[in-house]
Amino acid sequence: AQATLARDFAGFQEPPSSPVARLPPLASATSAMAFAARAFSRAANLTPVAAAAALRRLPSAPLRGAWPAAAPAASPPATARAFSQSTWEAGDDVDIDSVAYGFMASQALFAGLELGIFDHIAAAGEAGLGAAAIGKACGVEAPRMQTLLTALTAVKCLKRGSDGLYTLSPNTAQYMVTSSRHFYGDYLRYQIGRQFYTRMGALPDVMTTGKAPSYASWFSDPEVAKTYTDAQHNGSVATAKYLVKKKLQLGNISSMLDVGGGSGAFSYVFVGATPGLRSTVLELPEVCRTGESIKAKQPEDVRERVNFVELDASSPQWPVNETAYDVVLMSYI
Repeated sequence: AQATLARDFAGFQEPPSSPVARLPPLASATSAMAFAARAFSRAANLTPVAAAAALRRLPSAPLRGAWPAAAPAASPPATARAFSQSTWEAGDDVDIDSVAYGFMASQALFAGLELGIFDHIAAAGEAGLGAAAIGKACGVEAPRMQTLLTALTAVKCLKRGSDGLYTLSPNTAQYMVTSSRHFYGDYLRYQIGRQFYTRMGALPDVMTTGKAPSYASWFSDPEVAKTYTDAQHNGSVATAKYLVKKKLQLGNISSMLDVGGGSGAFSYVFVGATPGLRSTVLELPEVCRTGESIKAKQPEDVRERVNFVELDASSPQWPVNETAYDVVLMSYI
């Protein structure tokens, strides 16, 4: 009924002297309804909310006859909304609400990882797990667990069956369960959730003052550097394997410089896939220390062909010769 009314209104011809007639044609029934409420509120001296309610109660046919011949004299509004004249494709415009509320979905995902929700549901198999059982497994036996599960269902990380049992979405099962070979939840949980998420809150101040800590100062804290590097390693190995398998032909190269290489994840994968290749990883001191501990877990042949050099990548002086390497890798700089 609202759509019919909106179409009726969209086709209604207002007298040329009316301010309504000078506005552009309406593109859809939805915008017509909103426009109708605003125009009707001006003509009938109602608030927009009251006007919308009145329009919903009107049948479509009498609308043309009910419209006054001219708007009654009234003071012009303090500000008038302008209709955009530009044309946009349907999928090109920003979804303001998705952007504004997106941080809530992010925190729900991070909380799911922190509490082990996805692992517990995966362990239950295809049958799934109920809210009470999930809460007990996670140590959160309270109504707030149900709220979190509802949020994770809303963003499609989980699916709730008619029996009340929760199962994992395909992507959640593939990427957010620790036993999966494609797991990169630690990258999201530690680096994005615990580090970048809080730091992004200072973005307005950084923009207005220009003051922001450098990576060198941030990673001077050994614990911060370790958390960041371990998380980055979890998120980088799969990318490195994909590049070697699908995108890069390393051929007969024998030397690579990995700038800002973090844990050395790309170097380990590239060296492991390329006989004779040696790689030097340039990184900040505390990151190098974590990288060395990760390197110690690699196969012996890989360990022997990857080395770390302490350096701030933003330094104007690098301790390498310009032609000393066949390949230079710069990733996440």
